[in-house]
Amino acid sequence: TVINQNDITLQMHHHSAIFNPQKQQFLFFGGYGNRRYYNTFITYDLLQERWDTLHFAGDKISPRFFAGIAMSPDCKHAYIYGGKGNETGDQNVGIQYYYDFYQLDFETKQIKKLWEHKAPSANRIPTRDMILSEDGKYVYLLAYPDTNPRPTCNSIVSLFPTVAMKL
Repeated sequence: TVINQNDITLQMHHHSAIFNPQKQQFLFFGGYGNRRYYNTFITYDLLQERWDTLHFAGDKISPRFFAGIAMSPDCKHAYIYGGKGNETGDQNVGIQYYYDFYQLDFETKQIKKLWEHKAPSANRIPTRDMILSEDGKYVYLLAYPDTNPRPTCNSIVSLFPTVAMKL
């Protein structure tokens, strides 16, 4: 079944996505296409059958793809972790691996960088879906070296607890 025949002009391969059941909207972030990395937020509203761009103020997230994402249970916040890209978004500039963690506030339309950790001995990327602990103190994800895209049980990462991440 085709729900919308309108096109979006960006190619956003390897983007991150979450669904907000309260608003019946998908949120897509980042991606790669046409030799560019993106940091754009695009929504698709199932009820209105409409694409739209969502704008945030606050801390800037560099253009990237292969970032992890998770929605808070109350759908008021989303969290983005890592990925790879670069500050300009231009593939010709090269690639940087990111190990940073951001909170998106959907009520205030603000982005806040919560923390960043140093790179592991081998660069890795998250599998894009993250799981928040029930108490809101931890986030779990699978990450793997993109030179060996076969995740193993040894790839499970428990990210540090953070007071700023109370949900």
